Amino acid sequence: MRTIITGKNSHRPSPDDLAKIDTLHMLIGITDVITSHRIGVEVYSEEWADWNDIPITWFLPEFRKYGKDKAETINRIAMIEYAEVLVMFSKDSHVRELFDFAIRKKLQIHDWSVNKN
Repeated sequence: MRTIITGKNSHRPSPDDLAKIDTLHMLIGITDVITSHRIGVEVYSEEWADWNDIPITWFLPEFRKYGKDKAETINRIAMIEYAEVLVMFSKDSHVRELFDFAIRKKLQIHDWSVNKN
């Protein structure tokens, strides 16, 4: 399944986090890792995809065309439209927006954030 794996920029996935992704992959069959190539979890998700020979689809914001805030929102909507699954390791502002869009689209959501507020 086409999967977004995301979280806070400062979060470095632990071996337990990577094991959760491995388990999820065995259960649902991650066929594509979707990323906006943000630092933190998304870069590690790209590495995980490389290790597992899973294709990566990049959605890169068009900052020059739309400006920072609008470009990021447009990019998140595009990612959610393409995705089938959202895996989140936090709920900072960019992840919260993805989460809200994912709920509206009725994606399968795996919330592995420490603070689930």
